[in-house]
This record gives sequence, C-alpha cells and structure tokens, in this order.
Amino acid sequence: MPEIISNELFSKAFNVSPNPMLISTLAEGKFIDVNDSFLMFFGYERQEIIGHISFEINIWCNLEYRASIIKSLVDRGVVRNYDAEVYTKKGEVRTVLISAVTFNIKSDKYILWHVIDITERKELEKEMTRLDRLNLVGEMAAGIGHEVRNPMTSVRGFLQLLGEKEECAKFKNYFDLMIEEIDRANAIISEFLSLAKNKVIEKKSVNLPCCIFGLRHQKISS
Repeated sequence: MPEIISNELFSKAFNVSPNPMLISTLAEGKFIDVNDSFLMFFGYERQEIIGHISFEINIWCNLEYRASIIKSLVDRGVVRNYDAEVYTKKGEVRTVLISAVTFNIKSDKYILWHVIDITERKELEKEMTRLDRLNLVGEMAAGIGHEVRNPMTSVRGFLQLLGEKEECAKFKNYFDLMIEEIDRANAIISEFLSLAKNKVIEKKSVNLPCCIFGLRHQKISS
C-alpha cells in the first residue's frame, strides 16, 4: 500500500510540475516519459519524443554537456543545477539549469531529469555586466575630463594676463579667440561630466489612474 501511494504521489508531482521533467534510460538515453511542461517548453508533441533518443531529437546544443552529466550520474548518481544550453524544436537556444538523479526499476537504470529555464536571468546578468562596464568607462572618462580641464584653466588664466600687457596688445584678438575656444571646450567637458555622473532617481508614489486620465486628456486637447 505505501508503495502504491508513493508511486501515485510521484506521478502527480511529475505531471503537474511547472518545470520540464522527463524520464529516460541511462544506457541509451531513450525518452520513456515527459510531462506537459516539457512539451510546452521544447515545442514538441508527445509522439515526437517518446521512444526516441536525445541524439535523434537534437536537444543538446553541445553534446559534451550531456556527456559530462551522464558521467557525473554514473559516478555519483545525482547532479544538481548544471548549466547547459538546449535547442527547442524551433531552433531557439535556451539556457537551463539541469538536475538529475538515477533510479532502478528491476535491473534497468533510468534517469529522472528536472529542467529550469534561466534564459531571462542570464540575459539580465549580461546586461548588468554591460552596464557595470559602461559605468566604469564613465568614471574613467570623468577622471580624464578633470585632468584635461585643470591645465586648460591655467592656460586660460595666462592668456588673460598676456592680453592685459601693453607689449602684447597687438595679439589680444588672438588671445581672445583662444580663450573662446578654451571656454567652448570646457563647456563640452562639463556637459560630458554631467552625463557621466551617476544620477539619483527620485521615486515617489503616484495615482496611476489620474496620470493615465491626464495623458489621455492632454492627447485629446492636442
């Protein structure tokens, strides 16, 4: 009786799991059963999967992933949270976390697989890394901007002093022109430093329906 209850609980957990799950043979990699989440995630019909081996269906982006998992299963009987890339039926590449465990039925060995889709998480991590690099570049550029602006300020001061000397009066127009160009370059650097500076975003609660109504009213009026 306990064994019947255990089997029934396993069957229910397998079939209602929101994550893809499958059972395959250890020796051949033949698919014995898959849940509905597996079919939805990979885009296959059940008859396209059951009885076939993974090589025929071309799920693995890199067969070395599977070989490494199988080796770990043979050695330890279980793997947890193994990063891998898989193909859907449409050829879309998805990044997944794979956990698997071996079990025996009589003399035959099987594998229970559990798959978690982490594609969006990986893409978010890549985007965060990219933003961190951009932030670092901005900080470096800001430092360079300060280093450039300091000597420019000194040069501007000397040009002003020279322009006030009587013996340099005939060159005053040139000095004024150089000062204008320095001021223009300084303004560009100041604007760049302002863009590179980390800005604090002020968050506040708003009445969303009122905002939407205001936008609609503004659109109608215009």
